[in-house]
Amino acid sequence: MIRILLDTNVYISAILFNGKPRLILEDIIEERVNAYISNDILKELEDTLSKPKFKLTTDFIQIVLSEIRDITRLVNTTPLNNYLDLRDRNDFHILEAAFSAKVDYLITGDKDLLSLKKIREFKIINPEDYLRIKGED
Repeated sequence: MIRILLDTNVYISAILFNGKPRLILEDIIEERVNAYISNDILKELEDTLSKPKFKLTTDFIQIVLSEIRDITRLVNTTPLNNYLDLRDRNDFHILEAAFSAKVDYLITGDKDLLSLKKIREFKIINPEDYLRIKGED
């Protein structure tokens, strides 16, 4: 089974908007893929959903986080020593989680992550590419 890790921005889009990220979340819910997440991604997701612009209640956010914990596998991350090609150091934890989980695909909308070309262990793709690869686009 395919092993994937979603960046926070894909979860946000899947939770709050319809579209391609929602289809990926449905794959996770239906157990068509093995999805992984880290505590750092969960924290970033909680922080992002808590921003006033989204106007979400604390109860709703906690339910969402609980559901995501239920449908994903928590990975203990191993710190990377360095990743010089990554322009945005705030994304470092995403790479650490993807390497630690030994995923096939890191799915993101983040241009800094998508620009990384030299990673051999997994592919970094956007939601559209994921859906095309699995034949739904």
